[in-house]
Amino acid sequence: MLSIQRITLSVDDQDKALVFYTATLGFIKKYVYELPEGKVVTLVSPDDPDGPELLLEAYSPEVKGADKNYQKALAEAGIPAASFLVADVKKEFKRLQKLGVEFTQEPIRAGAPIIRAVLDDTCGNLIQLFEYWTHKGEFESATVSRHFDVSPERLFDAFVNPEIASQWLMTSKSSTAEHNLDPRPGGEYSIVRHSGDKIYTAVGEYLEVEPPRRLVYTFCMPQFAVDVGVITVEIEPDGAGSRLSLIQSGNRPGYEDSTKSGWGKMFDLLEEVLQEQ
Repeated sequence: MLSIQRITLSVDDQDKALVFYTATLGFIKKYVYELPEGKVVTLVSPDDPDGPELLLEAYSPEVKGADKNYQKALAEAGIPAASFLVADVKKEFKRLQKLGVEFTQEPIRAGAPIIRAVLDDTCGNLIQLFEYWTHKGEFESATVSRHFDVSPERLFDAFVNPEIASQWLMTSKSSTAEHNLDPRPGGEYSIVRHSGDKIYTAVGEYLEVEPPRRLVYTFCMPQFAVDVGVITVEIEPDGAGSRLSLIQSGNRPGYEDSTKSGWGKMFDLLEEVLQEQ
């Protein structure tokens, strides 16, 4: 079984780096000793003094600048040379800012389930701080209802027909989307939305498919969170048209209003699509 014992990070000044990584970031010294080929400096986390070591390695003249060229290329491309796990990125960001640390990226959600920030270590490297964004509490649901002037059959078809769904479901007038739908119990779907240079993906599985009255499927956007919710669509005759009731469960607390707003905008677009047909 392989294990991680030591990670090497090239720095342009070992002494300066030692001060920054201990006094500012909070690592502690493990080993500092001289060898014929240079000084060895290793650090460890105070929470895990017997865990993996971070080796601060000075550039080696014999590699003719390869280390520095690589380090410079990473920094210019905005790529962190190393990543460190923290319990609370936003809290650590505020602490380090007070100490004068320069950040090239403030804390942001950067995919499921990570929050990240990027700082300049003053020794030629960009360093990423990250935390795993998980939720262990209760989940909530949001309900949205609306009348549509079409039959239940047409309304149900708008959810499962890729040609119609691609015009309103998980998209907008300013974006495009690719809908791969397999509307049967156990069937899977994926929706890939292109909005400018950004791509958003939704995936899930159909649990119940009972046209034209009921559709139940799971819902997840992996780039934002690992949570898997459930969307329940119920359609009933309503006068000359239909009433759609949609329940999205599995939402983290605080997202009820944005969920309702999102579906409201999509339903506005759906009405336009149905009127044009």
